[in-house]
Amino acid sequence: MKKNNLIILKIGGSVITDKEHNRKRINKKNLKRIAKEIAQAKNKNGFSLIIVHGAGTFGHKIAKKFNLHQGYKNNLQIKAISDLCLDLKKLNIEVIKYLKKEGIEAITFKQSSAWQLSNGRLENYNLEIIRNYLSLNLTPVLFGDILVDKKLKFSILSGDQIIYRLAKKLTVNKVIVGTDIDGIFNCNPKTNKRAKLIKKVNGKNINNFLIENSTSIDVTRGMNGKVCELINLAKSGTESEIINITKSNILKKALLGQNGLGTIIKTN
Repeated sequence: MKKNNLIILKIGGSVITDKEHNRKRINKKNLKRIAKEIAQAKNKNGFSLIIVHGAGTFGHKIAKKFNLHQGYKNNLQIKAISDLCLDLKKLNIEVIKYLKKEGIEAITFKQSSAWQLSNGRLENYNLEIIRNYLSLNLTPVLFGDILVDKKLKFSILSGDQIIYRLAKKLTVNKVIVGTDIDGIFNCNPKTNKRAKLIKKVNGKNINNFLIENSTSIDVTRGMNGKVCELINLAKSGTESEIINITKSNILKKALLGQNGLGTIIKTN
């Protein structure tokens, strides 16, 4: 991998928070190791990096309770929006702290201050600030958030949609989606021991297997949402791979250019 090539990395909320038990608690062990692996790979190969992290228990529970992804329904949601934004900020600050401890000059890009949705999809978004950050050798960090929506008044912007928009507009070398499972399976590996890993997903086999809903609360459609965005991304010419970043050194290997560590999503 040549110097200054751009990688987009999604760090799943299930990896860095206690999503299984729905507690607002950071998984410090995972976050520390992930930051270290990113730093080791970045120091070796000198690539540019954009990080998008999930909300996990700091976002999905309250968003689900008040149906924030469906837009404005009642005034009870207004306080929930404020509470949600505070929780997301707390999580993001911790992510930034752990990255900086490993020498990564990370900087938050708050998309809710600059971007706008229309019926749940990004309509107005400018990437010039992100390009400027990258030109300064900074690492922009984005996250799933709640945004103003032209039709719904507000809605949720998922980290998966952020990845799709970034990769479609920027010149990207690689897209890595880090989760707490080895990739995409023909059924839910957390509930079915016979689940088989799908090593490659493309236009030919996308309808040949079932992607079950996540076993934890996720208002951005869990694995279904990820695959939909990544398939759309593949159709626009950018390959991605879903890997298990709860396992040591898997992320580091992926950042250093190794493929076949999880499920590759491409069109051919």
